Amino acid sequence: MAFTLPSDLPTDYADGSSTMTAAKLNNISAMGNAIKAALGTIGYGTQSTSVSASETTTSASYADLTTTTDQVTVTIGSSGSALLFFGAQLTNSGANYCYIGVGISGATTTAASDTTCIQAAVHSGGVLKNYSNTLLLTGLTAGVTTFKLKYKTNSGTATFANRRISVIPMPATDGTRADGQFSLDALSSVAVGMSGTGYNRPQFDAVGAGAHGGGATWSWSHVIGANAKAVLVFLNPQNNTLSSSTPPAFSGDVGGTALTQLGAWYSYNASGYISWMLCFGLLNPPTGTKTITMNGPASYTALNSVSYNDVAYIGAVTSFHDGNAAASANPSITASNVTPDQVVVAGFTGYTQSFSSVTPNSRAIDNYVNGRNLSLAIGDADGPASTIGMTATSGAWSAIGVQLYQSMPKAAFSLNVTPAIQMSCPTANLGVPSTATVATSETTASGTYADLTTVTDTVTVTVPASGMVLVSISADSSAGGYFVSYALSGANTRAADDAHSFNSVNSGNNIMGIAFLETGLSAGSTTFKMKYKSGTFANRRITVTPLGG
Repeated sequence: MAFTLPSDLPTDYADGSSTMTAAKLNNISAMGNAIKAALGTIGYGTQSTSVSASETTTSASYADLTTTTDQVTVTIGSSGSALLFFGAQLTNSGANYCYIGVGISGATTTAASDTTCIQAAVHSGGVLKNYSNTLLLTGLTAGVTTFKLKYKTNSGTATFANRRISVIPMPATDGTRADGQFSLDALSSVAVGMSGTGYNRPQFDAVGAGAHGGGATWSWSHVIGANAKAVLVFLNPQNNTLSSSTPPAFSGDVGGTALTQLGAWYSYNASGYISWMLCFGLLNPPTGTKTITMNGPASYTALNSVSYNDVAYIGAVTSFHDGNAAASANPSITASNVTPDQVVVAGFTGYTQSFSSVTPNSRAIDNYVNGRNLSLAIGDADGPASTIGMTATSGAWSAIGVQLYQSMPKAAFSLNVTPAIQMSCPTANLGVPSTATVATSETTASGTYADLTTVTDTVTVTVPASGMVLVSISADSSAGGYFVSYALSGANTRAADDAHSFNSVNSGNNIMGIAFLETGLSAGSTTFKMKYKSGTFANRRITVTPLGG
């Protein structure tokens, strides 16, 4: 919810003579609610992924490579802005250019473009280079948005490996996020004169292409995001050969991984044609573009699927129907005991019903066509909301609702009445960069990553519970064929490697740098140390910034 700060908080208290009125209490509560809403602006919902596979393209326009999981999906808040990091190791079969762009889809749709790309000149065929780019994107539309890497070359065959992309949605400007949720560092505490708990909840990922018609086998495509943790399938078979007491025996799979039936509900009998509402589910589904297939007895059926992120498990299933052909318009289904860390997903079917929308969130509608299928609609509601409604004409209908539970822990914060707002954060270095610089020019002929003579090009930080840090390295370098990377030790251990490096084959002096968003690290003290191959290096700098979210 949006909020405004009260302008008339009570300031007239006096010892032994103050009167506590409802207006004063309400103003204090309004301030507390405003601060509680403001806490939502510190939840970022960062997403990051990488693809190590080396893959090629000869396309002169931006295109996908074979592995298409080089994409992330985030929820853009009302700020309309996000910080984008992307890069890769690249080369070309000749002295040509390689390009890496980013396509945006969802709430905002923008094709990959040279104006925001990485353009790298390969001076000789087969020479490896490692580049990254960082962009602050503004003017985005609030809502679920996918960022996808795209590639092209001006000539020859371009090869890309160790591709990486990370997106950090920026805090909202009105105290809200589009998905109405926020997260706090697990070690943080706040004292603001009130109490509450921040929740993460499952987030909508994508809807399938759907299928409909008569038959015994149906299939359709569903692009399942890299972070999706659950897929639900709804279908409404109807035929005069079905039983009203025994559910039709359907089975299905997502890209070859079997679905599990979650619920089956007898809907109604229309002149001898029996109709059922069925729901199937799958946790930890395969990701990418997958074919969903359902098999069952011959029937007229509409089918579709929805996928969600941040799902730990599938909870209660609720069913309801009104078999009266003259039933009132605008049906709804209500789940029980819904908490803020849940999402309720519902599928509706209607006999000759014309569905026009689902509230609060409409995901898919496939309306009745005689001789093809009954109406099918899918929608969801963020907890604690428990009712999903439908705008429809009158007629018989039924529905199944499924409760999905979040995979991140609740972030509880302690709040006490104090003379002033107090905030304490044990991870005191959260968001504060640590930097080390070495000006001395030093040389190595090592063909593997090694230290130089001065080894103070290192920083140690405490990785927060988010497991995220931003690492940037740079140096003035000379001699062709040099590489600069960094190693981790302590709570996290990793040797320096080409996947986390910058390099050049140019002779002469070069001033270069690169940044990496590290995710999935273990919380604790970690040392980041620069390492080098084959060259002379001066003005070496490393900066590490712990991040929350």
